[in-house]
Amino acid sequence: MTASYEITSLGWQIQQLQQRIGEWLERILTPVGTPPIGEPPEWLVKAVFWGVSLVLIGWVSQQLYTLLRFYFYPSLLTESSPGETPLPPPKALTVEQWLQRSRTFARQGNYREACRSLYLAALERLNEDDLIPQELSRTDGEYHRLLQTIPNASPYQLLIHTHEQLCFGHAEISAETYDHCQRSFAELERKGAKKKEREGEI
Repeated sequence: MTASYEITSLGWQIQQLQQRIGEWLERILTPVGTPPIGEPPEWLVKAVFWGVSLVLIGWVSQQLYTLLRFYFYPSLLTESSPGETPLPPPKALTVEQWLQRSRTFARQGNYREACRSLYLAALERLNEDDLIPQELSRTDGEYHRLLQTIPNASPYQLLIHTHEQLCFGHAEISAETYDHCQRSFAELERKGAKKKEREGEI
C-alpha cells in the first residue's frame, strides 16, 4: 500500500517564506566578520512576514480600486477635480456652448477639461444630427460600437479614445492632445456641413 504525500500546500509555502525571511533578517542583523548569533526570534519573523503581506495586499487593493472605481461608481466620470469648474450634465448644453467651454478651458491651460468639453460637444452633435441618441448611461465602448455603422466616424473615434484615456488611463492631456481633438472636431463639422449641403441640393 503506497502512501500519498502532498507535494505542496499553502501552509507549507507560508512556512518556507517565513524561513527565508528569517534567514534574510539573520544576514542583515549580523555584522560583517562576526560569527552568526543564531536565528532571530520567531515573533520577529512572523511580524515582518505579515507586515510585508499586509502592505502588498493594501497596495494591490488600491490599484484594483483605481482601475475599477468608474465601473462601480459611474457618477465619478462626471465629477471635476478640486478647483475646477464643475461641468453640467451633458444634455444641458448645445454644441456651440460646449465648444465655448472648451476654448475657455484651453485658454486657462486646462487641456483635460478642454478635451472633455470637445468630447461632450461631439456626443451632442451625434444626438442633434440623429445619428446616435445621447443617453447618460451609454459608455464609450457602446459609442465605439455604434460608430461602426456611421461612415467617416474616425474624428468621433479619436475624441472618444481621448476621453477614455483621460478618465480611465489617467493620461496627462497636453496642448498637443487638445490640438488633435480640436482638429478632429473641426473635421467632423466640415463633413457634417458638406453632407447637409448635398442633402439641400437634392
